[in-house]
Amino acid sequence: MNQTISKITHQPVVCAITAMPAETRALLDTYKMAQCATRHLRVWQAKTCNLMLIETGMGKLNAAAHTAAALQAYPNIVAILNIGIAGGPYPYGQSLLAQRVTDRATGAQWYPHLPNAQSFTTLPSTVVESLDRPDVHYKEGVVFDMEAAGVFSAASHYLSTSQVHCVKVVSDNADHPIDTINKATVSKLMLSAMPSISLLIETLQNTQFTPPNNQHETISSLLDAANTLAHHTVNDTHLLRELINRYINIANTTPTWPEQIASASQLRKHMQQQLDELPFVYRAS
Repeated sequence: MNQTISKITHQPVVCAITAMPAETRALLDTYKMAQCATRHLRVWQAKTCNLMLIETGMGKLNAAAHTAAALQAYPNIVAILNIGIAGGPYPYGQSLLAQRVTDRATGAQWYPHLPNAQSFTTLPSTVVESLDRPDVHYKEGVVFDMEAAGVFSAASHYLSTSQVHCVKVVSDNADHPIDTINKATVSKLMLSAMPSISLLIETLQNTQFTPPNNQHETISSLLDAANTLAHHTVNDTHLLRELINRYINIANTTPTWPEQIASASQLRKHMQQQLDELPFVYRAS
């Protein structure tokens, strides 16, 4: 097993990320995946294509920790697809692609930059809001989960927004209460969603991504420069990193800043204004 996983890290690989065994099962069966002997991660690999799978356990902290560990252990991961169930005002069993991921607790947001491919533009899109505990007060145009924000928070330090995506399958709504969810229903839902998921995985495998290392260094340099202009707390730095990363991926260039900035919040406001002025339109279904 170790020999096989060592070999696959020398070539580009897509990494699927799930939270629990019932979500994982459909992928294991569809791709005939074999578990790999690793010390701290639950890792599987497909026998016939460049696909890995990481099972993180439930919750944002588990998702973030396992995603970061996977990206450090396997530097040739070129794309991540977070897959799992979510609740919201959509038809039961509907597969949805995240156009925005939000962390309710912190307010952090991520905007996946979707490739112009049929597998992305034909799948209905939604906002995925990650919670610390289940919530049945559903909101129009939003589904609730507990892991996506953790995955995006960790992955955004290594990959661009065109390389991290999320697809959720509706497991509960007003007609299907959350307390009816069990392992069998989750496995059945995930299996029914596999045609859409497989098409997304194939699209990511066939996409030529630009290595993110230079972008990571560029963002780090910009953050250092920001600290010379105004004091930034850890949270200020995190929020600014997200704005810079989004700007670079949309504009394909680095942002410009005034020579004098009074505060971290003023710099973020300036960045948001630059983003708002960009000629970018998200192609939602």
